[in-house]
Amino acid sequence: MKYVSKLLTLVFFLTALPAIAQTTATAPTTDAAWQLHINVKGLFASPLGDMINKVIAENTDKGKEKELDVKALIDALGFDPRTAIGEVVIYGNDFEKTSATVIANLGPNRGNIEGWLLAAPGYQSEDLDENTIVHSFVAEKEDIPRMWCAMPKTSGNQNYVFVGSFNRETTVALAKELQTAGTAELAGQLTGEKFLSISVNDLSKAPIEIDQDAPGSGLIKTIQSLALSAASAQDTLSIDANITADTPARAQQINQLIVGMKAMVQLAVPDNDEEAKKLAEMLNHLSVSHAEGETSVIANFQVGYDVVQGLIDEIK
Repeated sequence: MKYVSKLLTLVFFLTALPAIAQTTATAPTTDAAWQLHINVKGLFASPLGDMINKVIAENTDKGKEKELDVKALIDALGFDPRTAIGEVVIYGNDFEKTSATVIANLGPNRGNIEGWLLAAPGYQSEDLDENTIVHSFVAEKEDIPRMWCAMPKTSGNQNYVFVGSFNRETTVALAKELQTAGTAELAGQLTGEKFLSISVNDLSKAPIEIDQDAPGSGLIKTIQSLALSAASAQDTLSIDANITADTPARAQQINQLIVGMKAMVQLAVPDNDEEAKKLAEMLNHLSVSHAEGETSVIANFQVGYDVVQGLIDEIK
């Protein structure tokens, strides 16, 4: 049962985390407090995904101890999440544990997920229609309430979509909406070679404990919103950041800090410190810009896969 419980937790995180405390179902909008979009299939089809798959294969070949290896996971799920799961969207209207909605495009096959749910603690179910079941179960943690999920098939491309929530009404309403409308309205965040997008619209509401006397506390209080994205092109991996302050003067201040810190690190590198040299070399790939009168600071970090491979080799 412990194995089943861990598998269910992994399934829930792979194909979604749960849910929003509201009674009407809507796709994520710019009004959401935070959003995370990841294209699982797109990531693993990219050059970066090839590198990740090689690391997985090497670890499997070496027979390293793992609670659940990839082949066992694929057999248990009934599909390979690396090639089956499309875009996964997780978003919330606030930063409470139970205030997040998850939608995941599973493709044409929902595998064995619903079978595994039968073994979940406190499992209950009801029929949404003759082809769709609404599932619920309790989490292992005492401060997490009952979870609700469904896997309806969209009427357009006939893909299955996972919907997860801590609120029954949200899960049911969103499942019905996706059945008829499909996932088209969720598209747009991840275009081209982009596989990841994260945004926080109001950082002041995030549960971040700030020590007023700690270095960097002023920076955290100055940032109003933050957006990050990552793309895996044929030759380079790039990460873009858009940092927004409440005024142009504050944005200029953030820009000056980042540029100054980058220069300081590069100037202060001792000749005999190889680790510091590597950090300085990495910072050469970082560019920062700010237009006068604007409230945003744009940062871009772009590296070749030889640099990424070097980092992977160091971690092994």
